[in-house]
Amino acid sequence: MMNNKQIRVLLADDVPANRRAMKRLLSRRGCEVTFASDGVEATKHACQSTFDVVLLDIQMPNMDGLQACQEIRKLPQCRDLPIIAMSARSTESDRQACQAAGMTACLPKPVDIDELFKAIESIKSHRPNALESYEAESGKINPRESEVLDREGAMGRLQGDEAIFAMFVKQFSTQAGPLLSEIEHAAERDAMEDAVQPAHQLRGIAANLGAMQVQTLAAEVERVGKADEPSQTSDLVRRLSKAIVDVNRLLEPFA
Repeated sequence: MMNNKQIRVLLADDVPANRRAMKRLLSRRGCEVTFASDGVEATKHACQSTFDVVLLDIQMPNMDGLQACQEIRKLPQCRDLPIIAMSARSTESDRQACQAAGMTACLPKPVDIDELFKAIESIKSHRPNALESYEAESGKINPRESEVLDREGAMGRLQGDEAIFAMFVKQFSTQAGPLLSEIEHAAERDAMEDAVQPAHQLRGIAANLGAMQVQTLAAEVERVGKADEPSQTSDLVRRLSKAIVDVNRLLEPFA
């Protein structure tokens, strides 16, 4: 696929730390990375420049990844452009929504760079079966979801880059507490719909570190906030709070 030619990547993600980490990892593979913080910016860049592949986070403000893909596909030069969705959930419904929007593939976040390039090779080589196999494998639930901190798994995804891991440690240390406070206040008001966005953000920063337990519990808070059903929210939030304390304790040597 590469033919000694620099790969031009358009990366859309609303979290600055995610963009910096992805740029660092992609640049090592010979990629020239252009940033977008939402779907509106991504569509504008696609209109003005030429890219070899587009990576779109599904959940972004102003215009999400699905809407951005639909707009980009309207451009004549982008009808066959590989557009890969990045989904924190990576569920079957997500993949179906991505397909309907015109995405070429839907991959789970946090993105494993090695597996991302396998997906790109599959797309460029017109081997849809290989791509489908990759998606099925990537979307599997991690059996270690109750683990407090899977640093080994995180470092594997980060290609052993301690600097990126340190950036994610700082991100978790500074943001997890305030996000938890938002969730707690929503629970106190019995307004769990207000906990959806902070829970989604918390799940993302936990996933970057391999903080499996926080990631799992934050995902449950997000689900509860979206569902119109009774739930033991106080116990759920309490367990989430304890999980965050446990992660911060394990992160002390890396702070």
